[in-house]
Amino acid sequence: MDIFIVGGSGRVGLELAKSLRDKNHNVVVGNRSPEKIDADGFQTVKLDLTESVSDIAEAIGKVDIVYFTAGSRGKDLLQIDAFGAVRTMLAAEKNNIKRYIMLSAYESLNPDAWDEKPYSDLREYYEAKFLADKYLMDSTQLAYTILQAVALEEEAGNGKGDHATEQTVTIPDVGLALAELAEQDNAIGKVVTISNGDKDITTLMKEV
Repeated sequence: MDIFIVGGSGRVGLELAKSLRDKNHNVVVGNRSPEKIDADGFQTVKLDLTESVSDIAEAIGKVDIVYFTAGSRGKDLLQIDAFGAVRTMLAAEKNNIKRYIMLSAYESLNPDAWDEKPYSDLREYYEAKFLADKYLMDSTQLAYTILQAVALEEEAGNGKGDHATEQTVTIPDVGLALAELAEQDNAIGKVVTISNGDKDITTLMKEV
């Protein structure tokens, strides 16, 4: 399949690109500074999430799946994490792309949880993710899947995971879980969670 990753220079985005490449998909990674991406086996293009929907649609082109893994790390939550995501959804629909997979955060759709730590420390981030996720679910015709990851852990992955049974998840295993969703039509229209665990991630994503 032809796949476009929005935000592919980030920690998860790069792991996703590698996992999709290893599955023999044609991968294009979009980022504001593509020259900074260590691309090995996939293409890179310039993509600025603050530009117009038409510009973003032109950068994305005609692909089978769009992934959104971008994030501003708290620097521009409205323009990148919230409305930047919305622009890519509108661009996907403009290009008649049906499949859209969103990387999100555990409890992003549950505002009641944000009053307690660790969510309360990142309330504005969760608000941005909520807005993007809800727009995807309620205001588009995209065949979406939302993967909600718990706190990211910079450790080596082992191809194992579970559905939010632990508080952390390794970055490579999030990338692997996202890559597995590309081939799982059973995940369309669903919100899926991922954490560390002892189950095979391929099997886990097939059974959602």
